[in-house]
Amino acid sequence: MLDKDGGINRMGSGRAENPEQELFIGKTDSSIFEAVRSQLTKRMMQSVGQGFRMPAVRGASCKLTVTFQFEDKSSNGIVFFYGSESEGPPKDVAEFVTSAVARTDAWYEDFRQNALRRDGG
Repeated sequence: MLDKDGGINRMGSGRAENPEQELFIGKTDSSIFEAVRSQLTKRMMQSVGQGFRMPAVRGASCKLTVTFQFEDKSSNGIVFFYGSESEGPPKDVAEFVTSAVARTDAWYEDFRQNALRRDGG
């Protein structure tokens, strides 16, 4: 989750082999929200409220949910069902999610390391 005021909630690295299940909640640079939001496409916003099952699903089951909260505080999103060994979400969606993960990686890693030190790990 990214908020326009810099709020951030993040769990895991975004990789399939990620063993981490702890949710980290904090604050980051608010410009990250704008940078990620700038990658929203018209097609993505036109797909809000829909679910898509990708064809020829192979491998482990995967589900990607992208949710948006609007100015009126309502929320809605897009859901994609696919397989780890088959076609995933459309390119614009994959790039949007990849960008969000990449832009929050430094915050996530710093928070994770601080949590490990605090917990004696």
